Amino acid sequence: MKVTRIDMFPLDVPFTEHVRPHMERALTHGTRLYVYKVYTDTGLTGVGEGPRDDDKIPRYINKNPYDFLLDDTSLGIQMALYDVIGKHAGVPVYRLLGQKIRDYVPIAWWSIDMPPEDWVEEAKTAMQLGYKAYKVKARPWRDIVEQVEALSKTVPEDFKLTVDANSYFLNAGKAVPILEKLERYPIVDCFETPIPQGDVEGYKMIRGKVKRLIAVHFGVPPPITAIREDICDAFIIGGPAGNVLRQAAVAAEANKPFWLQMVGSGITAAFVLHLGAALSHAIMPAITCHELWVDDLITERIEVHGGYAQVPEKPGLGVEFDEATVERYKVVQKKPKPRTVLAVEWRDGRRHYYRHELDMHKAFSQGSEPGFETGVRMEVIQDDGSEAFNKIYAAVQRGPLW
Repeated sequence: MKVTRIDMFPLDVPFTEHVRPHMERALTHGTRLYVYKVYTDTGLTGVGEGPRDDDKIPRYINKNPYDFLLDDTSLGIQMALYDVIGKHAGVPVYRLLGQKIRDYVPIAWWSIDMPPEDWVEEAKTAMQLGYKAYKVKARPWRDIVEQVEALSKTVPEDFKLTVDANSYFLNAGKAVPILEKLERYPIVDCFETPIPQGDVEGYKMIRGKVKRLIAVHFGVPPPITAIREDICDAFIIGGPAGNVLRQAAVAAEANKPFWLQMVGSGITAAFVLHLGAALSHAIMPAITCHELWVDDLITERIEVHGGYAQVPEKPGLGVEFDEATVERYKVVQKKPKPRTVLAVEWRDGRRHYYRHELDMHKAFSQGSEPGFETGVRMEVIQDDGSEAFNKIYAAVQRGPLW
């Protein structure tokens, strides 16, 4: 079997309406998704998804796809090769990764930072769709205690929350008092990256005072340091298959559980389920974010029941790419986004204005602004055509306005 052709489909898939304004403001995941389709001389095809790697396509042409099983050059193409190899061998992808450990993989809902009432609506939707775990982004321009309290009044105690601060608590002295407030809520299960991951002593201090699980991304600090110093209870692992298998083996030797984290459509979610089926310590709810978009790009939805999704049993990835989505979401010239200004307001009335979230990230990560204060709010100000808006908009192009 040889690869004869690889097509890449750049697609612009809209966000679901409820998350759209928040995702457009947050500048994390975008609407652009890249799907790859691999063709072979046997007539079999495979699909995958990943970053834009069309410049790497020639590497695979006229080659045997089996030669690239653990080659991490391109995640999207690798995924498609696993799909076609599984079909050729007549086995699900998990059989190409190791011994099957589980039939069902835990999976979590995901949200960027939002006002408390929007997190509540997201949690309600998640529960309706069978999810029992929810990962949320803690940001210093919102009152995280207020947000979690609102969720705790909405969901049952067996609905578990992971709070990801992306290091925004800055240091252990700032983090511990807030984490101690949050762990009073039974739904809070885990804190991810509360402070910069290189701060080994800070993590040891946090673990000595906070009872909930602490998770960090595998790699920083070096895994031997993280394990020897016992800075965390769990890891976050993701990426191409070779990388995932190597990191998972280290985590297993250290008896550290982890969750798989790979963002994409239903194609990526299926790949994650296969990885989760074969990795012993992938026991924490995986993050795929495939529910963010209005379409998961596959013909049959990945169902979630009681917080778990069943591992596909058909050969290859076990899901079928919805070919109609190529025409539906093909990339077209987009209209420019409307002008906005972001405003952060503290309880004492101070109000600071920013051009976009990258400027906010810079100010808060440097400690230039007081983060996670009680009652802090963030507002997106839309262009209403007024002179007042024009004046503020022009000012923040030069820098944050106090």
